[in-house]
Amino acid sequence: MLSLFFAFAFSAPRRPVIKKSSSNDIDNFACRICSGVLTGVRDLKTRYETESEISTNLLKQCDMLTQLDSDYLPMCQEMATTYVKLLIHLTDKPLEDTAICVKLGYCIDDEDSLKRNFKRLEANKKLITNKSNKLLGESCDECENFFAWAKSRGALTVLGLYTMIESTCPVKYSEICSKVNLFNIEKIFDLVNSRVENRVACELTNLCN
Repeated sequence: MLSLFFAFAFSAPRRPVIKKSSSNDIDNFACRICSGVLTGVRDLKTRYETESEISTNLLKQCDMLTQLDSDYLPMCQEMATTYVKLLIHLTDKPLEDTAICVKLGYCIDDEDSLKRNFKRLEANKKLITNKSNKLLGESCDECENFFAWAKSRGALTVLGLYTMIESTCPVKYSEICSKVNLFNIEKIFDLVNSRVENRVACELTNLCN
């Protein structure tokens, strides 16, 4: 079934450009492949128990893309290896494939959804501000600096931020980076790309005491 899905995805002109997609339709190659990979992950999770087994079999499905359009094979392989743990985690959540692919950066969300996310973050900011909690200590200073660093790097996707933290986190922020995991990376990504102050972001993510 996945191979048929991929074949359908490549019936349009060849060009891996992410275009704007609606919440009900995946209208470009990157989005379609992302959705196909997630379908594969969900299917493989019912048949295999380990991350390694899921990754290996997902790569085999990616190999089928070679004869259709090799331009997209690296993208699929990266999802099947580097990010398979994150994909397994995300597919455990009650989210539609399109919503997940938006978070991963393979689809671009509609403007209304972005506005809703910003309003949600602003509401969280007001909630924390009203508590008037003072954050003290070196760990919170480190956390604030971590958010400043993350924002300056300009990671545009959840995967990009996750990879950046895993591979290039400065030693001086190592304590904070070690607290970043699959369960809070999405929230951290939202905050990095918001106008929420760094200190408020630290409390919202519980990255400092």
